[in-house]
Order: sequence, then structure tokens, then C-alpha cells
Amino acid sequence: MKQRNFYIIILIAFSGLSNSLYGQKLKVGISAPQFEAIDIYGNTVSLSSHNKSKIFLAFMRYAGCPICNFRMHELIEKSDSLKSLGFDLIVVYESKSATLKEYLIETKVPFSVIGDPKRKLFQKFGVESSVGKTLKSGFKKQTYTAKREGSKGNSNKPKREGKLTSIPADFIISKDGRIEIAHYGKSISDHLPLNQILK
Repeated sequence: MKQRNFYIIILIAFSGLSNSLYGQKLKVGISAPQFEAIDIYGNTVSLSSHNKSKIFLAFMRYAGCPICNFRMHELIEKSDSLKSLGFDLIVVYESKSATLKEYLIETKVPFSVIGDPKRKLFQKFGVESSVGKTLKSGFKKQTYTAKREGSKGNSNKPKREGKLTSIPADFIISKDGRIEIAHYGKSISDHLPLNQILK
């Protein structure tokens, strides 16, 4: 037991050092990093193409992650409400586009979904991978609830493509391309609460 605790402490310490490899966290008020990517349906997605709307940009873990599945269904359910407030949604996963397309084949997704297996966008936006936060997630009720709900009715379980230690992040980007909200998760289930936006 003592040896196991020792290894956990070492992993947590190492995760603190390794986070620096994933870019700097973005601050509110700065210009969001520009990017251009192809979504899972073959459409070109860029911030400049959404300059007439605010952007809700969400970073998930990988296709098949039940916690991400729970969040994805929440975004789909609230997408009309978000659009009525002037938001365009973009969701980025670590999985390959082909895997995501197959995974979401039975789900109507009314916004852009991007596969980023090389984590280029994750790095641009300072989205971290943390062993420490992942381990702490196991002690949070929010994680168990999201995992349980996200596992319901999900028979399509693709091969995991992505890090188990990825931590989600959500950004609100203004029409002029500035960061209005930068929410970096404190656990694998910590996303920006939608009620903070849907007031």
C-alpha cells in the first residue's frame, strides 16, 4: 500500500512538470489563436469564418469517453439555445476524424466536430494533460455521475485514441476574436457550466 502511494505521488509530481509541454494557458482579453481545420464532414473550419458570431469552442478527450459523451449530448440538447444567443459551436476531440464520424454516425450533430489526434489545437489553446488532475477526478461525484449517464445507451465503443490524462477546456470567443472566457478543467469532468452562458 505504501509503495502504491509512493508511485501515485511520483506520478502527480511528474504531471506538474509535464504540463509545460502543452502550451501556455490563454488569458481573458487576448486574441484567440487562429486556426484552420477540416471537420469530420469535410468542411473547412476557422475562427475567421465565424466572425459574425461568438464561438463556443470545446475540447474533449476521445471518442467513446463516456464523460465526453455526456457533455456532447448536453451541447447537442442546448445547441438551439446557444445559437439563439449568437453562438457557433466547435468541438475538438483527440480522436481521428474517421473514428469520430463512425462513432457519431447515429447522432445528429448540429455543429462542427474536429478530430485532432496530433493535439495541434490542444497545444495552441494550452489544453493540458495531467496525471494529477486525472487521479483526483476519481474522488469527485461529478465524474461518476457523468460517466454513468454517458455510458447509457452507448453501444458503439470505438478504440480509444487519445490520452487518458487529457483535461477538458472550454472557451468563449467574441466576434472580434478575443477570449471572453477560458475555462480550464480541474478534473476530467469539469466543463464550463452552460447555465453560466444561458442566463
